[in-house]
Amino acid sequence: MNPIDRSAKAIAQYIKANYPESASVEVLYFSLVPIINTSISILISLIISWILGNIIPLIIVFIAFMLLRTFSGGVHFRSSLVCCFTSAFTLTLAANIQIAYWPAGFSLDIVSLLLVLLYSPSGLEELKWFDKKKYPLFKAISVLIVLSNFWIQSPLLSMAFIAQTITIPKLAFRFVQRVEGKFYPENKQA
Repeated sequence: MNPIDRSAKAIAQYIKANYPESASVEVLYFSLVPIINTSISILISLIISWILGNIIPLIIVFIAFMLLRTFSGGVHFRSSLVCCFTSAFTLTLAANIQIAYWPAGFSLDIVSLLLVLLYSPSGLEELKWFDKKKYPLFKAISVLIVLSNFWIQSPLLSMAFIAQTITIPKLAFRFVQRVEGKFYPENKQA
């Protein structure tokens, strides 16, 4: 068990011991893992961006990435620790790569739009609180989010959107499954 999972379990047990009317330890644990994971990712990214003097771009990238991810879905890592460091690396990279909107950002927006149109939402099946009847609405919202940057023309948004949309095709899911299969052989499929 990695440090994120251990921390989530310890906090969940503490909450249950001190507030018996709370949810079960398992429910608390599964609620705390993404909170701790996201918090650590943000902290790592903020420290690196502070050192590089790019905190505002990081905040913009993070908000845009998470907004689009909420509606378009995307691949999830089995390990919260891998997710944490991959997210921190990706968001920090996206916030610190300098590109011009024309033609690079525009091209990235075209690719992001195509990926959203073809594949979103994906990976939301694991999150039981999303009703499949709302998937067309989620796709429409995802498309509108990406389309907004053709008007705004922000290279930062282009970087955030491409970083998110490359996680939604089935190819991304197969890639992560294959890589994780090397570390978690019990999940390897024949």
